[in-house]
Amino acid sequence: MNYDDKLLELNKKLEEAKSLRDRSLWRLDQLKKEEDQLDQELEKLGLRPEDLEGEIGKLTQEIDDLFKKAQDLIPPDFKAD
Repeated sequence: MNYDDKLLELNKKLEEAKSLRDRSLWRLDQLKKEEDQLDQELEKLGLRPEDLEGEIGKLTQEIDDLFKKAQDLIPPDFKAD
C-alpha cells in the first residue's frame, strides 16, 4: 500500500469516526431531553428519582395486600387449590 492509499484509508476512517461521533452526540441529546421530560412527569406526581425504588416497593406491597384481601373474600368452596 502506498502513501496515497494509506492517506485515503485514514481519511475514510476519520470520516467514519466523525459520523459516529455526530450520531452519538445526537443520541445523547435525545436521551437528555427524554430524561428531562421524565423528571418533569415525576415532579408533577410529587416524586423524585431517588425515591422511586421505595415508592415501587410500597406500591408492590399495597397490591399484594389487596390481592390477599380479595382472596380472603372468596368463599373456601370457590378457592383454587
